Amino acid sequence: MCAPDQGKGLPFVVWPPLKLGRTKTPRTIPALKRTLKRVLGVAGLLLPLASSATMIASPMDQRQFQDMALPNGLRVVLISDSETDKAAVSLDVQVGSGSDPEDRAGLAHFLEHMLFLGTEAYPEAGEYQGFITRHGGSENAYTSYAHTNYYFDIDADYLEGALDRFAGFFTSPLFNPEFVERERAVVHSEYTSGLKKDGRRIRAVRQLAFDRRHPRSGFAVGSLQTLADRPGDLVRQDLLGFYRRFYTAPNMTLVVLGREDLEVLENWVVTRFADLPAGGESPGDEVPGLYGENKLPLQQKVVPIAEMRYGLFTFPLPARIAHYREKPLAYLGHLLGHEGPGSLLSVLKAQGWAEALSAGTGMSNDNESTFEISISLTEAGLGAYDEVGRLLFQAIQQIRNEGLKPWVYQEQKTLAEIDFRFQERTEPMDLVRALARRMHDYPVADLLYGPYRYDRFDPGLIRDFLGRLVPQNLHLLLVGPELETDATEEHYQVDYSLGPLPLSILTAWTDPPQSPSLRLPLPNPFISTDLELRMASAVSKVPERIEIGPGFSLWFQNDTSFGFPKGNFFVSIRSPFANDSPRNAGLTQLYVATVLDQLNDVTYSALLAGLGFEVYDHGRGISLKLRGYSARQGELLSIVLAALKAPEVSPERFARVRTQLLRALKNDAYQDPAGRIMSDLNRLLVAPAWWPDELAAAVEDLDPEDLEAFVPRFLGQGVAVALAHGNYLQDDATDLAKTVRRELLEHRQVEIVDSSRVLKLDKGTVARLTSDADHLDSAFVGYFQGQSRQLEERAAYLLIGQLLESPFYKALRTRQKMGYVVVAGFMPLRRVPGLVFLVQSPDRMPDEIRSAIEIFLRGFSETLEHMPSDVFEQHRQSILMRINIPDQRLGERSARYWHEIDRKAYAFDSRERLSAAILAQTLKTLRRFFTDNVLSDGRRMMVVRTFGTDKNRPGSGEQSTGLKIKEITSAASFRDNRQWFD
Repeated sequence: MCAPDQGKGLPFVVWPPLKLGRTKTPRTIPALKRTLKRVLGVAGLLLPLASSATMIASPMDQRQFQDMALPNGLRVVLISDSETDKAAVSLDVQVGSGSDPEDRAGLAHFLEHMLFLGTEAYPEAGEYQGFITRHGGSENAYTSYAHTNYYFDIDADYLEGALDRFAGFFTSPLFNPEFVERERAVVHSEYTSGLKKDGRRIRAVRQLAFDRRHPRSGFAVGSLQTLADRPGDLVRQDLLGFYRRFYTAPNMTLVVLGREDLEVLENWVVTRFADLPAGGESPGDEVPGLYGENKLPLQQKVVPIAEMRYGLFTFPLPARIAHYREKPLAYLGHLLGHEGPGSLLSVLKAQGWAEALSAGTGMSNDNESTFEISISLTEAGLGAYDEVGRLLFQAIQQIRNEGLKPWVYQEQKTLAEIDFRFQERTEPMDLVRALARRMHDYPVADLLYGPYRYDRFDPGLIRDFLGRLVPQNLHLLLVGPELETDATEEHYQVDYSLGPLPLSILTAWTDPPQSPSLRLPLPNPFISTDLELRMASAVSKVPERIEIGPGFSLWFQNDTSFGFPKGNFFVSIRSPFANDSPRNAGLTQLYVATVLDQLNDVTYSALLAGLGFEVYDHGRGISLKLRGYSARQGELLSIVLAALKAPEVSPERFARVRTQLLRALKNDAYQDPAGRIMSDLNRLLVAPAWWPDELAAAVEDLDPEDLEAFVPRFLGQGVAVALAHGNYLQDDATDLAKTVRRELLEHRQVEIVDSSRVLKLDKGTVARLTSDADHLDSAFVGYFQGQSRQLEERAAYLLIGQLLESPFYKALRTRQKMGYVVVAGFMPLRRVPGLVFLVQSPDRMPDEIRSAIEIFLRGFSETLEHMPSDVFEQHRQSILMRINIPDQRLGERSARYWHEIDRKAYAFDSRERLSAAILAQTLKTLRRFFTDNVLSDGRRMMVVRTFGTDKNRPGSGEQSTGLKIKEITSAASFRDNRQWFD
């Protein structure tokens, strides 16, 4: 895979740019509005660009843009979108963990946390978050090496109030001493929660290879030790000093998107941000090179916690942002990251050495950048890493010799222009966050267009960068459980080794001979030329049902309302054998993995050309989804169906996909405690569901013959349902569905396959599982289950979840410092309503967490009792806004339809019915419901908990609020003879 040139990181590697924050978690080419007159090798004119006075925008983008600069130096972009239901704002400060004082690691990150805890105008901690939550929004921030970004979205009617609260972060924060102490503990919890995360662990070790004077070599998160008060050096004073030095207008960029016209938005910004201080300091530009002088080549070995193996080849380069118009690294990433026949990945797979590959820009700032090739390795591949590297440098040499072709660049340019000029709407919060960050790198005119811009093919520039992709300029990072190490990293206790690249390898990788197996990619055959809108004479308001054959229904709707010749064709192939035992569940997963592995070479070019597809397993079978230009989907569908009908189950491929599945099942045990107990909760409540050790035991015993025998059995019995939505006429849609029936399901025996079931918990009993997690943190989840699937009950639980989300966070995280992960809210399971309360803590026992939740719920009953009716109404309107927000993209609407089809809501009116049920609730009825269902001794409740590895477990006789506790010692025995929701 070619990693984006914009530096978003690599897909399976643990080195994206580190973003720290308060977090409470394939590119497709958009279709065209009319026929594109320019295809590779065909002359013609592209559609003209639409722009404001200064900013180049897509002709499909009808929003108004304005850039401005305040006298204090704050640079601003305003976006007026009369059709938006969500407003959004982002402010980016060009300072991050790279500017931490040497003796205050994590200070920039700590400062980011502190700004949320009260301002002069709004001194109460949590007031900002509460306002955002009441009005249908979300908020967050992150700290990276050179940037700290704050952002929110909200119901468009409440932008001014949110902006007023937000602006105070930067003009008048309080830095309340009480909250300095509390939030320091939260930052430490964030640090401890990452002690077992391989991403953070390996990142910390990788930094040890950097020059010790380089800002990227520091410990960015912070801890109680690095942020402690010291004699004559209070951390609050350091926070204030950092804030005054760097949080000044010239270091900031602001983007505001709202429904109001530009003049109103401008007035709001000037009124609230004119008082930002000018001057201050800019982060230092003079930094040493990332690796210093004469340190490369280096070889580093790291032992992970989870089972993973890969090699990361990093080459330090000059800054690439200056060349964003030519994109030399995107060109190189395209050729090295290609996955078609003869590609580096294809050859490595054929040798049994690799599973995935990504190439592109890694780190990037004003002074320097890196080019990174990450290769996910098999056990044999890690053992033969010298041969893997030799093939990589052969591929690089091949590009030098014969890979600099104008047509390759033109193909990239064509696809980028299609992508930009006909892109679908971006979520407001994603847009403002990206633009605020981008304003530091691009001129205003190119804020939208810059990442897509390919002005000219410059072979000399590409050769300059190629000249640095040599073994002598390499930092090789190898990761694997079997590697030998000789040192331990300080903060995360990671075993590693670091030294020069062995001379024998350096010699073998320098100017290697050409490999006859490697081939450069051919022109992309999937670039579409038929891009007309196919508009029906009459369009139904919702999808209509068409019977394709016995046991096979198609739901169809022609929809060109978004203006793109793009369609979504989904098929669910259900089989009674898909998940009826651990063995068959494992076979279903191996079936899907085998098909995807087989198709990778063939379909990669289709993906680049805007024809995406998915095949995945689920509780009732497998699903196939095609997305993109509708005119070429028939060709791709036939290719995928052929693989599904008769997968090529060679011994080598089977061994590869089985190893990958077993590794994933084994690594389930290495989830964070919060993730682990949530997975356990779902497996206990929903059937069919199998535990990882059950699946692993079954998969271990399978062989290729088992899979070959399973496929016709899976396909021979069951039912299927499909959705064709978008740029299709009815004949187009039925042709696709008939192709599925003809090529895959022709002689299928019809058998209805039931949907997943939800276990009904006993009234007045707490079912409790104590789970194992190898982690210092403890974790606790309490789940309160509803009595029925009735709309009235779902509406009540949804309202309660909305009302308590922010107060719970404020009480247990901000005030009580329980931990970094503190979450509460509405949790439905297959339309069974419920509430969930989740906490992961470095220093609290599960029973302490449970007690705090019970105390909170009793206090929340008082909150409900005294809640003003207008506050309740704000929360209700927030939910209604989220439920009924108009579809912004074709894919959103398709997904909504598909969800309705899955649960047999064939009137496609679930949103309207749920909204009516929410409107029928009153504060009085909700108070009674909360008392009778959440606080009642007759409630249905499940608890899953895990104890930190250094914490003692209590005896089994522990009680919880007078409710009977039923210990779960076996998932199978717990589910025996139980009732299930209808």
